[in-house]
Amino acid sequence: MRVQGRNVRLARKCAGSLFYGGVVAAGSCPALAQNPLTGKAAAETTTVPDHLGDIVITARRRPELLQRTPVSVVAFTAADLEARSATNLRALQNFVPNLTFAPSQNVGEAAANVFIRGIGQEDFGVGAEGGVAFHLDGVYLPRSLGLLMDLVDTDRIEVLRGPQGTLYGKDAIGGVINLISKMPQPDRDRRANAILGSYGRADLRFMVNEPLSDRLFLRLAVGIVNRRGYLRRLPPLAPLALVELANGRPINLHSEGDDHGQGGRLQLRWLINSTLTADLSLDASRKRERQGPIHIDLILPNSGDVGALNALIRKGELPGPEITNALAPADLLESYAGGNNFTNQEFWGGSVVVTKQLAANTLKFIAAYRALRSHVGTDDDGLYFDLAGSDFEVTQHQVSGELQFNGVSGRLNYTAGLFGFTERPKLLPSHSITDVFYTCGCGYAPDDIPILTADPRQLRVKNLASYVQGTYQLTKRLSATLGARYSHERKALEGSSTWLTPTSGRRTSFWPRAKRHTGGIRSPTVPTFNIERCAT
Repeated sequence: MRVQGRNVRLARKCAGSLFYGGVVAAGSCPALAQNPLTGKAAAETTTVPDHLGDIVITARRRPELLQRTPVSVVAFTAADLEARSATNLRALQNFVPNLTFAPSQNVGEAAANVFIRGIGQEDFGVGAEGGVAFHLDGVYLPRSLGLLMDLVDTDRIEVLRGPQGTLYGKDAIGGVINLISKMPQPDRDRRANAILGSYGRADLRFMVNEPLSDRLFLRLAVGIVNRRGYLRRLPPLAPLALVELANGRPINLHSEGDDHGQGGRLQLRWLINSTLTADLSLDASRKRERQGPIHIDLILPNSGDVGALNALIRKGELPGPEITNALAPADLLESYAGGNNFTNQEFWGGSVVVTKQLAANTLKFIAAYRALRSHVGTDDDGLYFDLAGSDFEVTQHQVSGELQFNGVSGRLNYTAGLFGFTERPKLLPSHSITDVFYTCGCGYAPDDIPILTADPRQLRVKNLASYVQGTYQLTKRLSATLGARYSHERKALEGSSTWLTPTSGRRTSFWPRAKRHTGGIRSPTVPTFNIERCAT
């Protein structure tokens, strides 16, 4: 098919904020000593608005000054994010050199294509691992689905550029993005923020910090995002009923590019004693949007599938009129698309962090559970005929645990740890009709070309790792760092693909369900479809 199109990203016409350049992390750190009440470095919450001060980061798993860290890091505090009106992670690409953080070309806002220095991953499938690793409060997030999240009560964001093989190790060949939430504090606090804009934009964020006792603090943060679509869908030039009959479903004439999301986080901090702290965090987010607007710039009416469709229209086997450049509107905010274009996502999880101070050493244990459900429909052709599109659903569950040990001995700073991770992502069968030709039974020999496909895949991942890294201060201005990591990962994939022919309904499995690593072959599981309408 020779249809050229582009994703419409019209920031000047959509509700939003004007971002400006500059990579500055404003914060001061008069001392690296921890506050016994908050368990955080004092510098993490102190900002200096007029100049670049000392910046404390945890890129190497321990608090240290950014200016003295031999890692390429860009850090943003909460004040920096607010000053730049950065309410979503995609805004980072406007401020961080060598970082591209954009919606996926295949599923739009449902997933993120993240590249640092040209290294990343475009595939959003269950078997793909990102080249850039994401960590939310120390918890690894392996799936690109759901990563274009709205920022709610964020303390800081750290972008580590380049391979991070020792301390992070799992799929961090391009770099790491650390998201650190604000923790409960011993002082009572209330804050609210609202953003209003064109296209019905109405964002609301509020936070409540409440000390329940001298040693138990609670923090609740909620964010709500709403915006109408900005690309108008035009009704088809052919009679609507005939087009819906050919496509086998109603035409979707809703506007594209809207955004409706809600998210929240509940945190508890318990100061068990002067050296032991426990942090509990629960969060959830929900996204409903008609994503990634597609505008067609040029149509070649005699090329590829478009030419074959026009031939069927001329024969009277499909409703007209023919597909020409008239279906490529000059107005960038209009489209004749009629297929599915939506994202329905839920993202939730919880973690427990126990920190023990042992003189000059710190022992930390992080246990977490996270889950994801994503249902995405895309209309990639931008026409009211369903030539190229998809409709799929992914679920994912993961459990992780990490034990970290940081310390200082004379001139030596050292970090060691154990990491365990398991997940079960699953790609559910698609329910979409892959091509209008298969629907009407025209254009191809029915015994050769399938009309429907199903591709369920279940992936099981287990990862165990240990790591150690030490930095020895040779002189005041010269140090040497040595580190090592050992990882063992096992993946098992089960999947099947099924083709159904329009005349006989014969089921042909071209990829039997197989469990990798064991070599066991199971009988394929074939879903049942109603194909009477497609028979000719």
